[in-house]
Amino acid sequence: MGASLIRPALPGDGAALEEICVQTGLAGKDARAAYAHPERLAWLYVRPYLRLEPEGAFVLEDAQGVCGYVLTVHDTARYEAARLRVLPPVPDTPDLPTADAALAQQLRFPGVTPAALLAGWPAHLHLNLLPRAQGQGAGGRLLRHALGHLWRVGVHLGVDPSNARAAHFYAGHGFRSWQSEPGVTWMTRDRQDRRTSKEPL
Repeated sequence: MGASLIRPALPGDGAALEEICVQTGLAGKDARAAYAHPERLAWLYVRPYLRLEPEGAFVLEDAQGVCGYVLTVHDTARYEAARLRVLPPVPDTPDLPTADAALAQQLRFPGVTPAALLAGWPAHLHLNLLPRAQGQGAGGRLLRHALGHLWRVGVHLGVDPSNARAAHFYAGHGFRSWQSEPGVTWMTRDRQDRRTSKEPL
């Protein structure tokens, strides 16, 4: 991959982040063949973050362009209360494939994070890397940068139970399993004592 840098996301990065979201949206694998409307994954998992907390979005960039990102939110409860206002409307299309119907339902009625989880770990993040950026330490750099940004609060994230690689990655960076539900394993990391992990930009 060559050298890569971490920088704040810019307004013009939205399309690249949405494409990465889709290409990693099936438990870390390409989701384009799994949905009739795979772009709607990014409607849920990228667009609201860039609208509501753009200062918490960081990208990984190499010589070929943006190859990864992390989206962070300090106050998940506040984010979830505002999210529905910025989600795009979803057409009421009958006979959607099962995966698309479930995604459309999430866009219309996005779920909320368990209150008990937010009580101890109110912040959360989403991190995604294209294959060319994986396995070379860039994901760890990006995660440490995000944790440096969120250093004052406990952080949680959700991992697809079928994505053992992701669970192992986060466990290696101090996250612990908190609770498993159908479709998600919640992991947590306690607040840091001081801001030590954020890379300089």
